[in-house]
Amino acid sequence: LTTPERPAADAITIDQFEAERLTKLSGKTLERYALAGEPVGRIKVGRRVLFIKSELVKWLTSKLPTPAI
Repeated sequence: LTTPERPAADAITIDQFEAERLTKLSGKTLERYALAGEPVGRIKVGRRVLFIKSELVKWLTSKLPTPAI
């Protein structure tokens, strides 16, 4: 069931290949970050690895350097 309050699962999660493309990091590197406690939004569903897109983007944005003024 998809409603404005509850978007489709595909709109919330992305697979590992899409996460690699978005971050320019390998799946292994993303796994290491997740195991180290970084909030990359990595979840496992059975044997499948998914990422919560909003959490991954928020984590990636937090890693950007702040501009010098």
